Amino acid sequence: MIKNKVSIREATDKDSEIWDAFVKDNDGSFYQCYKWRFIYEEQGFKTFYLIANDEGGIKGVFPFVKIPMFLNDSIHSMPLGGASGGPLSKSTEIVTALVGRMDEICIREKAVYAHILVNPYKDNTELIKHCKSVGYNTRYTLDKSPHIFILDAKDYDVAWKSFDRMVRKAMRKAIKEGVSIIKNDWNLLDEYYSILIENRKKIKTRIMDKKMFYKRCNLFRDCIDLYIAVYKGKPIAGMYCFDFNNIRYLFDNVSISKYMKYRPNNLLYGEAIKDGCEKSDIDRIDFGSTAPKSSYFRWKKQYGGTPVPLQYYEKTYSPVKKFLREKTVRPRVIIRKLIWSKLVSQEQVNEMSPKMRKFLEWF
Repeated sequence: MIKNKVSIREATDKDSEIWDAFVKDNDGSFYQCYKWRFIYEEQGFKTFYLIANDEGGIKGVFPFVKIPMFLNDSIHSMPLGGASGGPLSKSTEIVTALVGRMDEICIREKAVYAHILVNPYKDNTELIKHCKSVGYNTRYTLDKSPHIFILDAKDYDVAWKSFDRMVRKAMRKAIKEGVSIIKNDWNLLDEYYSILIENRKKIKTRIMDKKMFYKRCNLFRDCIDLYIAVYKGKPIAGMYCFDFNNIRYLFDNVSISKYMKYRPNNLLYGEAIKDGCEKSDIDRIDFGSTAPKSSYFRWKKQYGGTPVPLQYYEKTYSPVKKFLREKTVRPRVIIRKLIWSKLVSQEQVNEMSPKMRKFLEWF
């Protein structure tokens, strides 16, 4: 209990509508929406959705999850792959209380470490100051921090001119070669998911469970746009976007390797950005979290967005276990590539038991 009769409690599903209304009214992130809770829980994660309220209604929210892994239970304040999280409130007092409650939960749940990833669209001075005062440290130096790219979406002509010259050329080539874009044909979702799986297999990374993929699409259907690139009637690439609070978030642009010479990915990105610019309620395009110096970083940079470093803060609760985790990074990467390169079909992934998937995801 904190002063002014504001209490902190666990939100329930009955709070989902007022929770999301608060997030929207307080310029919260798409990643702070309540519906993500249903996705986490089906993945086997333990969720903590804290809500601070008084007799007048909600004064603050703070969603985070416990991710169980071998020797490495951790607590995170954002979705997997999310680009912003943290406590949301206009009151520094309430933010402080929410972080304090998270600390109590980390100790109770025997977390090895905890992450807070703050919202890059907000002034986080007070939050960062408080986090540092209770033992949080920056996880990355500036040169190693993941970045998002943010593109002004108010004028497509301006956005088009900010694209790299080779990107504009590639988009023209795609159209000339006969590639077209189909928007929001949900009958093509299976085709898109198959392309996504093949892409994950190629880069030897974790494969998204089909049930979880469809759950995400269905839960957020009211704010999602699906784009499929088609060549001679065949889907060859795809991506999707979420629109929330004046921001369009771009997700999972993937394609079939042998058709990349037709530049479908460039056309997909261009079309998604164009649509975002033409929507009166969209001000910015968010390209998602990207590791610096990676091929994805260079890819996104072509589209003229401004790179913004993400602010991760980490608190360690079990130094020994965290040390063991960090010292086994390289062998786990090798094992992970071997594991996921053998998962050649979505059926194999979908038929796994939750315990087996959880074990494999540790790598």
